[in-house]
Amino acid sequence: MAKEIASSGVHYTRLPFEMRLISSSKGLAEGFRKRFKRLVHIGIGGSCLGPKAIVSFLGGDREVFFLDSTDPESLRGVESLLKDACIAVVSKSGKTLETILLFGYVASVLEKMGISWEDRTVFVTSPDKNNPLLSLSKERKVFVLEIPREIPGRFSVLSPVGLFPGFFSGINMEDILEGAAEILEGIEKDRGDILSQLVELVLNLERYPILVLFYYSQRLWNLSRWIAQLVAESLGKEGKGITPLVCEGPADQHSYLQLFMEGPDDKFYVFLRKESFLFDPFVGELLPKDFLYLLGKRFSEIFLSEEEGTRLSLKEADRSVMLFPFKGEPRELGRFFMIWQLAVSTTARIMGVDPYTQNGVERGKEITRRRLSEA
Repeated sequence: MAKEIASSGVHYTRLPFEMRLISSSKGLAEGFRKRFKRLVHIGIGGSCLGPKAIVSFLGGDREVFFLDSTDPESLRGVESLLKDACIAVVSKSGKTLETILLFGYVASVLEKMGISWEDRTVFVTSPDKNNPLLSLSKERKVFVLEIPREIPGRFSVLSPVGLFPGFFSGINMEDILEGAAEILEGIEKDRGDILSQLVELVLNLERYPILVLFYYSQRLWNLSRWIAQLVAESLGKEGKGITPLVCEGPADQHSYLQLFMEGPDDKFYVFLRKESFLFDPFVGELLPKDFLYLLGKRFSEIFLSEEEGTRLSLKEADRSVMLFPFKGEPRELGRFFMIWQLAVSTTARIMGVDPYTQNGVERGKEITRRRLSEA
């Protein structure tokens, strides 16, 4: 079934080969890089989690500031960032309340500063006729990058949603796309290693109602959150679904490991482990004598040993565990994105649900709009 999805040309599997979208994203990003020091990326959910995962995992030589909350206190300090910033407003429908609200705030601040927002802004959105952002782009001559109509937000990471901020920050997005393509091509050629990994992932997703995402490295936090949305929003339908739980290692070993070891066996454990570090000091020399065995070791050795200890203890307890190690390369991130999208799509087929809809979130939006309209 996974092979059928990979070879069928279903929307997100076409993105690594969509040269028009890739070249337009790269061209605009390179033009903005010549004019601006940073990017303020405005979006929420699938319009933000994928780009966040890319930038936090790989870094880059330009700052990308993600504005994805209407919490008033999260806006503190934003004004100081805007003078030297370009703006990406990301909403497939062009109607996302939080995104439009935050964009309106940023545009107003720029106007008060006497700065035109139009020539430093790009709308990343769909080409629908009733799209307010698209209408505004024509009225105010704002740059537009297209999200294909058929791409759900949580499957859009390899579209301009993720491409533009990645290219702007100086990340090699072509390598990410090549990594994603390698998974598709490998499945078509019956590559055993890729297929076995995908099958193992699907079997565990189908079996367990709770997915524990244990990440080791702050750079993997947003990647874990990207998986959580992909799984929860794609599979949580018709009384079925999988609940993702994101855990930080080693801190959450002290919070959850007792439950994981001796509680109910209803969880599938996925460990995300980064194996190279930009800063890696030696342990300090002022240690109690019971800890002198740590002298001469780097923090990375201790950190990764804690990951291994947690993971192997769960395996010894006969829990279902899977490891994804990362060296920090763009190509491996592309492979990871594609294999998880394929796994979730395949699991949805087996469960008998449509992974590309999210009707369950609409009622909350309706209530929010009504309350704000009545106030």
